[in-house]
Amino acid sequence: YGLKVRPQAQRLEAAQISKRVAELLDLMQLAGYGGRFPGQLSGGQRQRVALARALAVEPRVLLLDEPFEELDPAKKGRMVKHLNQYDGVILINTHETWLLKSLQNWEVFFMFEGALYGPLIVEELLKAEISMADEPTALLRLKVSDKMVSIVRGEGKGTLLTSLENLDRI
Repeated sequence: YGLKVRPQAQRLEAAQISKRVAELLDLMQLAGYGGRFPGQLSGGQRQRVALARALAVEPRVLLLDEPFEELDPAKKGRMVKHLNQYDGVILINTHETWLLKSLQNWEVFFMFEGALYGPLIVEELLKAEISMADEPTALLRLKVSDKMVSIVRGEGKGTLLTSLENLDRI
């Protein structure tokens, strides 16, 4: 759909649109599913179609809200690999810490209770710990439920961030 409604000067020809759709369906491991309606797809398949539709128009900024929630581990890895190669800005909203290991050159921000904190480089964050105290040497201080939480360099002062399954545990 997004490829067909572009302004005339930016619109691809029908053959190019068909080729791009086929490439994205293949990337999402959905080759042969192009004619199906959403109700005929599983939750994970619908999630991948939504991602393919977003990628189809090659936006400069891509906002993804929990993009891996319905995907199995193999498909998650494939999507992360593609996103690492994407030529644009990607904003991902997620609670999942496993994703950090795959995005080491990215910058990360945290949002708690409407306040934005950051940035930190993911590579630095992977070695960091969470301390439930206001640490003077913190890489980042967060206010969570009226308490100060510090992200500190891994020096045995807290819980390794990567040991948390998701950030809801903070």
